[in-house]
Amino acid sequence: MHSRFLTPQVLKQNFVMASPSVTIGIPVYNGAAYLDKALASIAAQSFQDMEILVSDNASTDSTPEIIAQWAAKDNRIHVHRQQANVGARNNFIWLLENAAAPWVKFAAHDDMLPSGYVDALYGLAKAHPEARLIAASVQLIKPDGTIYKDTPFPV
Repeated sequence: MHSRFLTPQVLKQNFVMASPSVTIGIPVYNGAAYLDKALASIAAQSFQDMEILVSDNASTDSTPEIIAQWAAKDNRIHVHRQQANVGARNNFIWLLENAAAPWVKFAAHDDMLPSGYVDALYGLAKAHPEARLIAASVQLIKPDGTIYKDTPFPV
């Protein structure tokens, strides 16, 4: 009986691994209070061709468990846990350096993305290939869900 093993070389020769169009990079440190809702809003986006890359900056709350639960049910979620707190700047840099997609959207652990958000931003990116940065308006929302500041991005 002859068996064939799937080595990395065989996989590279026989399969084309497509990169996602967008990486949503989430740097987080002790974000358990809002992280579940943030991940839910990202996972529910109509735009599916994306990687959700989470870098946990050595959280000491239940952040790692929340991330693990989401990663277990959504294969677009990739998780990295820093061995020690590397600081916010280096956590952002790690995400940028490890993003699989040509377009990166950073989302904080408490960001709630409205329906169609990633679709709209990616549509703008495709319509303006010369663009290097695309930004959107921001609404600041209280824990009870009411908007206390609406900040449109100047065009």
